[in-house]
Amino acid sequence: MLVQLYFIMTTLIGIAPFGEMPKSNPAKAAEKKMMEEKVAAATKSTKEQDSPDMLLIQPSARAADWVDAFQYLSTYASQNAIAFKLSDGSTIRDITKVAALPGGTLLTFTLNTVSGLKYKVVKIEDVADIIQD
Repeated sequence: MLVQLYFIMTTLIGIAPFGEMPKSNPAKAAEKKMMEEKVAAATKSTKEQDSPDMLLIQPSARAADWVDAFQYLSTYASQNAIAFKLSDGSTIRDITKVAALPGGTLLTFTLNTVSGLKYKVVKIEDVADIIQD
């Protein structure tokens, strides 16, 4: 990216290919300084995006974590009902089974209701929390 920015900067300003400055031109010198500031700002924002404070997780790994969390709570805390809270504030209850679809971006829920088994599909980014009631 820096090479592209350097190329754009040198093309717009008119710097010779080997870094030689063109003949004295105050307008071009001011433009060069402005472009260097833009390049510095772009470089700074790129470095901020690569901050170690950011953690990237694959969707399939996150989906597998939700499924594993449900199985863990079902095994070790079976006396309490397990529910998933969604980011819109709603709750999915009476869950008998949770599975991740092969792409890893959707979770399927099998729900035990009064009228029989029901099914629900939810995007993993909509899941906010897993709780015990």
